[in-house]
Amino acid sequence: MLRSQNNIRKDLFYVYDALYTSIKHDGVLFEKLTSKLKHTPEQVRQALGLDDEHTGQNRPEQKIKREERTQNIKDIDMLRTFYYNELKVIFENSLEEEKRTKKLNSISLDEYKRMYSIISSVPITKGTSRKDILDSLRYYFDDEARTASLIKNKY
Repeated sequence: MLRSQNNIRKDLFYVYDALYTSIKHDGVLFEKLTSKLKHTPEQVRQALGLDDEHTGQNRPEQKIKREERTQNIKDIDMLRTFYYNELKVIFENSLEEEKRTKKLNSISLDEYKRMYSIISSVPITKGTSRKDILDSLRYYFDDEARTASLIKNKY
């Protein structure tokens, strides 16, 4: 029940925010409706008891902090370099579990999904975790290295 109420609050906020933004930028809605939207979206968010976590909006400083390391990854070569320099260490047995978890969680799930989309056109299913995506990246690059060594030894 509580989850349903939070979803309703979140949906109400999104609708209010969209209407408020539309009126402020376009001014195309009816005057009756315009007069009813007296409060800013921030005031509505506070009145509904929502914080940024419930609305799904990240604070700008958090988003920048998480994405600045990965924002330049545009192709497979950049992803390969990032994987070997930053992510491969997660699989080392000598790394403590706490540090492994911290390193894994230092990148958002959306960024992991974006990196995965560089190597595969198959969409990621709902509920896929960071670890699952990282494992897919690991398998891809390990197989790539193995194939390269086989081809090198063949000729």
